[in-house]
Amino acid sequence: MSCPIPLLKNKQAADFVFFLTEVNMYTVGDKVLDSQGYIFVVESIEEKDFGNGPENYLVLAPCFAYDFNAGFKKFVPESKADTALNCILTEDQAIALIDGLKNIKPFDEITPHERKNFFQSILVHSDRETVCRIIKTLVISKQTRLALHKSVSDYDQRLLKNLLNRLELELSISLNQPKEQVASVVEQNLGIAG
Repeated sequence: MSCPIPLLKNKQAADFVFFLTEVNMYTVGDKVLDSQGYIFVVESIEEKDFGNGPENYLVLAPCFAYDFNAGFKKFVPESKADTALNCILTEDQAIALIDGLKNIKPFDEITPHERKNFFQSILVHSDRETVCRIIKTLVISKQTRLALHKSVSDYDQRLLKNLLNRLELELSISLNQPKEQVASVVEQNLGIAG
């Protein structure tokens, strides 16, 4: 795979490692993560003209059904791929991420309404550390509210389920393990009661 990802130490939790991408040169067969967290495989690189002159595009096919129509393809200009896509984690990086979940710091306590606006504003261009911090914040908020016999907002429940699913799918690909097995370890490390 041609997707190099350097490891950097998180300043907030020394044991947690997060990942940033370098300028990448993607090749056919690479698995990538788009800015919305969907996992694709680079199916081909083709010259296309979508009205701005000919340009090379990565033709991406989804690795999972998601809610796309059958045969869905995503076209990403090769010149913008480094900002629109991230490489899937390597096995070592996935293991480090899972181990680091125990020590990841949640965001400071904010009200559910403030949290929704804040999360929506940062989610589109978030790195994995930020996504994990959002997950941890939602887990703690949910546990706190349930302990007080209060309801959890539909938004928080949907977002937590969606982010966990996306993280677990990527980790299952990186580790070549069934999603259910990965989910069990991830949720244990996050402190989610089974």
